[in-house]
Amino acid sequence: MRQSNKSVLILGGYGAAGAAIATLLGQRIEGNIVLAGRSLDKGRKRAEQLDREAGATGRFSASSIDVADAAQARQCSHEQEYRYCGMRSFHVCY
Repeated sequence: MRQSNKSVLILGGYGAAGAAIATLLGQRIEGNIVLAGRSLDKGRKRAEQLDREAGATGRFSASSIDVADAAQARQCSHEQEYRYCGMRSFHVCY
């Protein structure tokens, strides 16, 4: 059963575990899935791959964040609240 109106930000989303979670969420929600991590380039490549596999365009996207940098994490969380105000779920993958 697919749920609508949900968006998810996945930290570590372009890694193996994060991509697996993103794939499963992509089958279950209608919203956007943002793959986040230190490397924006890796995130974009994985988002493009997941879009191709899902037969979608722009469903998966990427964001750069290093949670080890407290200032950056705070800034990103405020930006994400603004940019992805419909976000209702938050998953962390290591």
